[in-house]
Amino acid sequence: MAGDEGLAPPALAAFPLTQHLIGLPLIRLDGDRASARTMLINPMQLARSQGGDHLFLVGCTYVDELVRTADGWRIASRVEQDFWAKDAPADLEPAA
Repeated sequence: MAGDEGLAPPALAAFPLTQHLIGLPLIRLDGDRASARTMLINPMQLARSQGGDHLFLVGCTYVDELVRTADGWRIASRVEQDFWAKDAPADLEPAA
């Protein structure tokens, strides 16, 4: 988006287009604590140095532990599980 330059972390510099789509969470309440599972899918466009782009998908499930505080519900911990990728470039290097 115009005017948003510099807002993304350096690890996303090679991706001119990304989208973080999060589904509805499955929440289990237990008093002032809760757990949640939320699936996500992330379409990504990789800009190739030799020209052209490569569109692929990644996804996972967020597994959260939640706690109710005086300021409302907060995420106490988040783990990414069941990571998957579709059509990811074979030479894609993970961010350091």
